[in-house]
Amino acid sequence: MRNGTDGEAGFTLLEMASILAVGWLLVGSAVPYLASGLRRSRLQSEARTVGLVLTGARMQAMKRGENVIDFTPGKFVDPGLAECHMLGEELGFIKRDGGKLVDRTQYDNLMGTYFQGVTSTASLTPKERAQWAAMLRSWKNARTRKAS
Repeated sequence: MRNGTDGEAGFTLLEMASILAVGWLLVGSAVPYLASGLRRSRLQSEARTVGLVLTGARMQAMKRGENVIDFTPGKFVDPGLAECHMLGEELGFIKRDGGKLVDRTQYDNLMGTYFQGVTSTASLTPKERAQWAAMLRSWKNARTRKAS
């Protein structure tokens, strides 16, 4: 800061330029964080919208008495887990009434026999879940061959 003999006080051009440069560096370093936060916010908003649409479609299907699957918006559903449950339903191991789970005792007992003491598909490792899905697919294929 300059303090002249003639009573004028102020900043020199060099000091002002330095302050502006530091300010722009700070702003420039914050922009990527703001941009990624904005993208994340938009993605979450779109995911909520999709969840609401799916929930609405599920409710409409239930009103019409169609068979529906459970869907929890915002919760990641492993495709392998979903496949196991759909195959379990197709094979009759999981029973539903109007989309509401009625009985899955047979499904849980079969899984507990194959994987000692396991009572939930979600507690299987991805490799075990793939093995379980392969077994269910083979049972479904065997039933399909018998029927034809």
